[in-house]
Amino acid sequence: MAALHAALTDAAARSDQYQVRHALQICHHQLFDTADLLQGRDTRSVSAQLIS
Repeated sequence: MAALHAALTDAAARSDQYQVRHALQICHHQLFDTADLLQGRDTRSVSAQLIS
């Protein structure tokens, strides 16, 4: 996910298209939501949430 975020950040820096900037926002939120789920919790118990 971090690699995808880095690639989208680079693409957004070079683009003025709304879709690219919006994809970066979504990826950013997903990255932090995933980190929040994994922090201090058993990964087995949150695996269904991570998949969805």
